[in-house]
This record gives sequence, structure tokens and C-alpha cells, in this order.
Amino acid sequence: MPEDTTTTSLKALFAFPFEGPDWQSRSAVGAGLVLAESLIGVMFGVASTVVPLLFCLTPFLLVAQAVPLVFLAGYALRIMRQAIDGEEVALPAWDGWGKLGAEGLRGGLVTLAYLAPAIVAYVAGLGLYMAGVYAAVPYSYDTRYGAVAGLVPLFGALAVFFVAIGISMLLLLVGGIPLPAALAHYAARGRLSAAFHVREWWPILRANPLGYLLSWAMVAGLLTIGYYAYMITVYSGILCCLAPFVLAPAWYYLVVVGAALFGRTYRESLTALAARAPAGAGPA
Repeated sequence: MPEDTTTTSLKALFAFPFEGPDWQSRSAVGAGLVLAESLIGVMFGVASTVVPLLFCLTPFLLVAQAVPLVFLAGYALRIMRQAIDGEEVALPAWDGWGKLGAEGLRGGLVTLAYLAPAIVAYVAGLGLYMAGVYAAVPYSYDTRYGAVAGLVPLFGALAVFFVAIGISMLLLLVGGIPLPAALAHYAARGRLSAAFHVREWWPILRANPLGYLLSWAMVAGLLTIGYYAYMITVYSGILCCLAPFVLAPAWYYLVVVGAALFGRTYRESLTALAARAPAGAGPA
């Protein structure tokens, strides 16, 4: 792979969240933001069980849950920019919250734009499924049609839903795999529009496809480990109440390490692209 990808450099990337000045307090803030997002959802779920009318406030819940993650996204982009600039990756201080939130919001908009087709496909499939369920209700109470008649719209809607899930997963891959390159290009250029200039960042991604593949593989590995740790806690019975406290630091660690990994991969890709360019050619 290009440039300086070695076992030592990978160890440094995986270890940096546990190094540097005040890493404990800085990590606590990051994990606290993830925990806040989880607790907002839990508290709303409990409250809406007691007062069902609170379900009407679901859109406001989604906004409230997104606020902590916006700041975490801005923090991750700071770390990604360190790696892109060739600096020693370290946990930055949690300061400039206004700028941090603005940058995280822009990063969130980029992510939402790239994943929007997958989200739309899933929501459309879910809507058709619910429509099929409601269409089957009259048949279940009317004996003139027989028991099988009510299953026709139900199974039809279920089939459409499974197709929608498959399309959604495909679109998730199409939008999600190049997403880190688009975010890194935004972080490098400092312009929101840069994330959507595919002709600019696509050659950078193609210059080092193996690097992006390995970075995705490492992030997927971390995600799998965190998922199993979370599920073990959930299904342990006694420790299930601790599940959000396990998920929070694991998700925070995944975000900051993933940002550093893809930021470094983007830098390596730039180096590889420059090496292939003819003499006198301008930068990508």
C-alpha cells in the first residue's frame, strides 16, 4: 500500500484515543455525547409508554437525539483533518463548540445525502407493508372472503418489503462505501460542495482502492466486536441496564479511530495519485 502504512502506524492509530494530554476527560466527553443520544431515546420510550400521545413528538425526538451526534461528527472531522494534513493524530480539545457543531452539521448533511436513497427505499417499503397490513384487516373480519383472502395483500406487502430491504441494502453499499472519501475531501478542502464533486475525489479513491478496502475492513471488525459486546450485555439479564454505558465508549472509539483511518487513507491516496501524475501536472 502507499506511503507509510505499517504495523507500527496501525498500532498508533488504534492506540491514540488512549494517549495524549487529558485523553481520559476528552474521551469521557465524546462517550458522554453518545450516551446522551441513547438516554434521550430511552427516556422518550418510557414516557411515551405512559403517555401514548407523546408519539406525536417523535420528529422532535429525532432532532434532540441528533444534536449530541452532530458535535461528535464535528470532532471526528477535526481528527480526520489531522490525519489528512500529516500531523500526529491526537484527541483535540473540546473547544469552539459553535464551530464544532457547524462542521458536524455539514458532515451530517453530506452523510444524509449519500445515504438518502437507501433511507427512502426502506421507508417506502415499510409504508407499502403497513398499507398491506391495513388492507388485510377488513378481510379478517368478513367471513364471505374466507381466511386466505386476507393473506393475499399481507403476503404481497411483505414480499414488497423484503424487496425494498434488498434495494435499500444495495443503495446503502453504493452510497456508504465512497462516503469516507467524500467526507475526507470535504475535510481537506473545507467546502461543503467538495463532498459532491465526485470527479475530484473519485480519482483519489481509485488511486488507493486497497487502502479504502482495508480501512473499511478494520472499521467493520471494530463494529463487530462492539456489537457482540453490546449484545452480550443486553442478553445477560442482570447487566442489561449497563448496555448504553457499554455502547457509548465503544461507538465513540469507533468514530474517532475510523476518522483517523480514513483520513490517513485519503492522504496516502493523494500521494499515490501524485506519483502517477505526469511531470508538471497540477495537484488533484
